[in-house]
Amino acid sequence: MKIAVVSPVGRCGSTVATLLMAYTMAYTQGRTVRLCYTGENHAIKRYVGKDTAERDATRTISQVSKLLEAHAIAPDDLGDYCLKMGTNIDIMDSWDSALTEEEVTSLLVFTFSRNVADYIFCDLAYSIEDDTSQAVLKACDVVVVVSEPSRASLKAIRDMQESEYWPKGKPCMLLVSKYGEEIDSLDNLAKQAQFKKRATCKIHYSPLITKYCNSGQLDTIIPYIIQRDPRVIEFNADLKECTQFLLSLQEAKIKWEG
Repeated sequence: MKIAVVSPVGRCGSTVATLLMAYTMAYTQGRTVRLCYTGENHAIKRYVGKDTAERDATRTISQVSKLLEAHAIAPDDLGDYCLKMGTNIDIMDSWDSALTEEEVTSLLVFTFSRNVADYIFCDLAYSIEDDTSQAVLKACDVVVVVSEPSRASLKAIRDMQESEYWPKGKPCMLLVSKYGEEIDSLDNLAKQAQFKKRATCKIHYSPLITKYCNSGQLDTIIPYIIQRDPRVIEFNADLKECTQFLLSLQEAKIKWEG
């Protein structure tokens, strides 16, 4: 399944949401998961302490680009050029200042559309009008829209859906990040964004998430969430709902220990 993660405005928590969904899928379902991204997104690796990982100079994104140009790489071989992020999960670097925008887009679309992992998440940094975003949205199976529980963000989602660039006809999930019941009910937030309740999920706000991101340990919080640690107990239901939504599109049953 190819999952595009978009946000109508910046700093809505889409990278954190992408990582939490991806790691939860890999950890709880035992599925293979691949991450990719648009733009110069250092946070996606920094949040899990992989931003300083040493890479084989012969297995860089530039090398993959050259192999693509020469039609000398198969989808099954892409894993050899990915950075291992944990059990069942890796990431394909999709940014290099030495590459042109066209080369980056070509690499990303190949990685995304010809993916051999069970699930691939692409964190889109640019607006949906961007050429690279359009290429990913065209290739994806489902769109996850991440938004803060604010009127401005929810209005931006309505505007985005009315745009000619919106991928109409594809399954879509609204994921409200930094959520708190004291702000508003999830039903009301879904209505403001013109989403149905069954296609709306949430991720609660917690300073502990920020702490783990800052220390590069976000991936280590997943077992605590599944085990219903009191510090992150709200996230158990949150991530279960997100996982169930994605699995339901494949008519697959969820495995959940917590």
